Amino acid sequence: MTSLEELGFLRGCICEVIVSTYGSDGLPHAAPMGASTDDGERLVLRPFTTTQTYRNIVGRGFAVANISSDPLLFYKALSGEPLEFTRAETVEAPVVKGVDGWLELEAVGPVEERDGRARIVFTVRKMVALEVLPRAYSRAVHALMESMIHSTRVRVFYGTERHGEAVKLLEKMADYRALVDRVAAGTAYSQLMEKLYRDVLGWISSLEGKG
Repeated sequence: MTSLEELGFLRGCICEVIVSTYGSDGLPHAAPMGASTDDGERLVLRPFTTTQTYRNIVGRGFAVANISSDPLLFYKALSGEPLEFTRAETVEAPVVKGVDGWLELEAVGPVEERDGRARIVFTVRKMVALEVLPRAYSRAVHALMESMIHSTRVRVFYGTERHGEAVKLLEKMADYRALVDRVAAGTAYSQLMEKLYRDVLGWISSLEGKG
């Protein structure tokens, strides 16, 4: 049987996944999120308590951690653009189509909450690892993934007591934007980076316009 370690989930290491869940209305929802393991057997997620993912997990107790190296899928999950789903086999949660593999998860134990985030431990009901072609590594992928993580935190921190952190994250996004333009100009990566950066600036402009 495939282990969490074989899929890249090393103890003490945070890995980026797309967490998919069903809402109370039965509709699928997906969001990028960090996942980790403390014991090599169970998975830990730490969603913000204001998110749809948190509400769906608390309401149903199930989720799927989708594993992918495609930044476009992460962007779609982040921005709410349409994704295609299929049903998991062992839990009441959707699977994102086009991923490299996934973990079907069931929440166990009490949900811990602290500083606006929850800590939820899951037992892995099923692991699926698909056979996919290798992809050459580009620094643009790393830059895009980091920028997507930063963009979610900017939206949480901006205008709060952590506003200074949001400003620093925006500066890092600008640096990553320059990197993508340098190593992947004219590609889907550069187009995605530009859209992500402008989305965040547009959100800030809209927020400040309401102030």
